[in-house]
Amino acid sequence: MHACGHDAHTAMLLTAALRLAKETKELPGVVKFIFQPDEEGSGGARRLVNLGVMESPRVDAVFGIHVNPRLPAGTLGIKPGPLMAAVDRFTITIRGEGGHGAYPHEGKDAIVMAAQVIQALQAIVSRQVDPVEPVVVTVGTIQGGNRFNILAESVTLTGTVRTLSREWHVKMPVLIKGTVSALVKSFGGRCDIQYEVLGKPLINHPQMSELARRVAVKVAGARNVISLDRPSMGGEDFPEYLGRAPGCFVYLGTGADKKTRRPWHHPEFVLHEESMLLGVKFFCALAKERVR
Repeated sequence: MHACGHDAHTAMLLTAALRLAKETKELPGVVKFIFQPDEEGSGGARRLVNLGVMESPRVDAVFGIHVNPRLPAGTLGIKPGPLMAAVDRFTITIRGEGGHGAYPHEGKDAIVMAAQVIQALQAIVSRQVDPVEPVVVTVGTIQGGNRFNILAESVTLTGTVRTLSREWHVKMPVLIKGTVSALVKSFGGRCDIQYEVLGKPLINHPQMSELARRVAVKVAGARNVISLDRPSMGGEDFPEYLGRAPGCFVYLGTGADKKTRRPWHHPEFVLHEESMLLGVKFFCALAKERVR
């Protein structure tokens, strides 16, 4: 399985398309349904945009939905402005010089350098970023060395960087490359840094967010529409579409009990399928409201 609900998103959109297809004579405009692969690996939305999915006919507003087990089942969560973080990936390869573990002064230990790099990456967040600016740097893997008594000749680190503002999305790769290069050089080592931008910050358009909120109230009731006060450091590639048209990304609450409240990517993630009907109703009502 892929424990994030993307199969549910596809099912809801397809059902909405089937419902609206029966009402085409009543729709005064065109509704386009985008079924996108590879959101999690990032790049799916970018490829579709490059292939012209936002053109012919041109899309003038775009909306998306994602299940959210943190919100009560049967609710819709909406937030104008920043909703989700930019997603970047880095790969740092540190090269030292091998040698005997009993004589470390005769080599250049890449593992010691890697340990210093990991600490320095966290110091970037705590000492070079505005304390009220949300930034996350996580090292996810570390690989290096081949025997307990040999100095590691090379170590590779991979990780992710999450930012909410466009300003810090641009600044972080510069800070990381400068900090890591200088530190490794001070130990007499060399490094190669690959930095990939996988996704931009997801920033909902204020007018489209208000439209989504009005429609959500109609289909779910005011008590079941949650005004989200904080963004998430999770990521989405929906901003690729927002770069071509204003829009809004919405959360569908699916947390009904202990089993369905397990977070995304949990090995025992279970979707509350009954909530999917609300997602279908929301899509249909939103399309009708927008093309009026």
